[in-house]
Amino acid sequence: MQRKSGNRHIKHVDELLYDGRFAVKKIYDIMSYVKNQLTGNVSVNSKYHTTLKYDGSVAIILGIDPDDGNFFVAKKSFFNKTPVLYKSFSDIDNSIDDPDLALKLKYAFKYLQELNLSGIYQCDLLYIRPMLKIQDIDNTEYVTFHSNVLLYGIPKNSPLGREALNSKIGVVFHTKYEGSTFFTLNANYHAQSIIDINSTPDVVVLPNQTSSTGFKFDADEMNEYNKCLNNLTRLYSKINKDFLDNTVRHPEIHKLLLSFDNKMIKIGKTPDPRTRFQYLMDYLKSLNAPEAIVSSINNNRLSFQVLFEMYNTISKCKSILIKAFDRTSDIGTFLMTPRTIKKAEHEGLVVSDKTGTVVKIVNRNVFSHANFNADDNLYLRGWSKK
Repeated sequence: MQRKSGNRHIKHVDELLYDGRFAVKKIYDIMSYVKNQLTGNVSVNSKYHTTLKYDGSVAIILGIDPDDGNFFVAKKSFFNKTPVLYKSFSDIDNSIDDPDLALKLKYAFKYLQELNLSGIYQCDLLYIRPMLKIQDIDNTEYVTFHSNVLLYGIPKNSPLGREALNSKIGVVFHTKYEGSTFFTLNANYHAQSIIDINSTPDVVVLPNQTSSTGFKFDADEMNEYNKCLNNLTRLYSKINKDFLDNTVRHPEIHKLLLSFDNKMIKIGKTPDPRTRFQYLMDYLKSLNAPEAIVSSINNNRLSFQVLFEMYNTISKCKSILIKAFDRTSDIGTFLMTPRTIKKAEHEGLVVSDKTGTVVKIVNRNVFSHANFNADDNLYLRGWSKK
């Protein structure tokens, strides 16, 4: 028996383009909601919920085992058919060969108990004390931590910087799991108890609520964002809905479009719709794709070009949104290459609703590009610098 749900993979909002007409309409709803939230025009009972996305590693599930009342930490193997839980340092030593990972889990096991959580939660580990450094970047002293692709920097002399330097571990919570047994758990991203988790002297809990950041559009950003939303409306009225429901959702075409997007992001290409379509045809040729699939895509050339214009419009919306957040954030974000450190934008946002839809709003041309190329050593991950 398997759990009903777990927070393991979250779609990009632009990937909803390939899930049919109603999913495409939902993209507009989500991007409009985020705008309204930033202008204070959202009711408390809104169906959507927005949180900040941090580039942490590892994902940690923690809480009280209902079978024996003992505290545990776990990796995503918590979601296995037979859950893997760590309830002592010995459990960690006996299961984890990687000494860095073992140390992170030991810090989590020792210090996250101090939070006295009731229930089961998931958080992203941002740092443990040995990972913290003092670095001068662009003439500012930061307390830095680098757990995955993004290097985070908190101004050293800020209250949060001092808090981090005195702490043992830093995390951000984003999910509560609810259910009577491990095998009936459902993920809840809206739980008030997530917001209510407070830091202790040993544990820094970074807030993930957009309302905690002073995150607002300025007038120019709002104007550009509204143009993007209007363009999405225009394009949706123009595109063939049967094309969205049938051609794009064909299992093989759907899979090819997702892999094609990743390919374009990795090589850093952001072409206009016509050029993007030609790149797609070249990509299909390189894969020796079935003739029937190639023919189906080629016969819908104009519809695909409208689809790709929608993709570019969503990308522009996301870029405006994340730049606005970056402008108002107190925490700096950077990318580390083998030779230098350069300024980067924050990863993005996660939007969820009460029906179970969860998507991430990430500037894929920046963050995802770096993430893909970190594996080729163009950018350095925090755990790959040795």
